Amino acid sequence: MMWRATGIAASMVLVACATMEDPAEDPIEGEATQALTGPTILKTGTSTARVLASSSTGPGLEIDGGKQLGSYLIAKYDGVRTSADVTADFTVTAETGAAFVYSLRGSGLGYSGKHLRVDRVPNSTTLRAGTPNGNVSCGTLPSNDATLVTIALATAAQRFDVLIDGAPTACTDLPTGIVGPIFGFEMMDASNDGYGGKVRFEGLAYP
Repeated sequence: MMWRATGIAASMVLVACATMEDPAEDPIEGEATQALTGPTILKTGTSTARVLASSSTGPGLEIDGGKQLGSYLIAKYDGVRTSADVTADFTVTAETGAAFVYSLRGSGLGYSGKHLRVDRVPNSTTLRAGTPNGNVSCGTLPSNDATLVTIALATAAQRFDVLIDGAPTACTDLPTGIVGPIFGFEMMDASNDGYGGKVRFEGLAYP
C-alpha cells in the first residue's frame, strides 16, 4: 500500500550520544514554527558540518563524521508543526563506507514516539528504515551517487513508505511508533565506532 503523504522510521538503538536528545531544542506542544529553520548543530569529537547554499528544492548540509568511537553530530531543522500527513524529501550523496541517519521528529514519548528514521550503516550500500518490529532493508543506496530519498508518513495511521529515486521500495506500508504533531527532521553521524564519513544532503524538503 502506497501512502503519498509521507515521512521516515527508526528504532535502531545506538550507543552513548548517538541518540542524544536535547529537549530544550524541541518546540513545546502548541508552538507553531512557520518556516524551516536551522540547522541547530550538536557535536563532539572530530565530526563537522558545513551548510550548503539553498536551492529551489530546499537547503543543504554536508556532514564529515569522525569514525572514532564517541565522535558524533546531530543537525536539527525545525518546520511547521503539523498533525497532517507529511512528505519529506532529500537527495543524499554518501562517500564509500560512509554512514548516516535521517529522522523525522515527532511529539510522542520515548525515542520511537519522537523519531521516524532511515539510515545507512558503515560499509553498506543498503538504505534501511526502523520500525517497532526492527530494521527493514528498503533497497540500494549507492556510494558516490546523488540519490533522492522520499519518506511518506500517514501520521494518524502511523504507517509510512520510503521511495528511492521516486520508485517504491520494500519499505512500503510499514508501521511506525512516531506520534504527531511532526515538527521537523534531523541528520546524525552516530557515535558508534566506525560510523561517520562524508555525506552530502541537498534539497531538504519538509513537509
